[in-house]
Amino acid sequence: MERITDIKELKPGQQIWHINQMTGNFEIMEFVCIHPHNEAYSVFLNQNYDGMPKFYNKNLENEAYYPYDGSASCWDNIYNAQKDWHNMKIRWIEQRESRRREQTEKAK
Repeated sequence: MERITDIKELKPGQQIWHINQMTGNFEIMEFVCIHPHNEAYSVFLNQNYDGMPKFYNKNLENEAYYPYDGSASCWDNIYNAQKDWHNMKIRWIEQRESRRREQTEKAK
């Protein structure tokens, strides 16, 4: 699974996906163009073909975005990325629970 790291790798109409780090949901976006008044941003459409807020192009370097083609292997990658995100969230909750228990034991 090859990441997209530069806006110049995309052509109008090409779709990309990523896992939203806040919610764990995947998002598919269609590249429209680089913003006509500011090359640091781009215009994308979401899955419902609604306009999205301006997309900061540096996000491609800092977050994991991948090409979307709708194939079975693409969906396998999406599901695996979601599982990884949820497993990470479970580990975080377990660590938090463990720290709380330790603090409760120390307070006794």
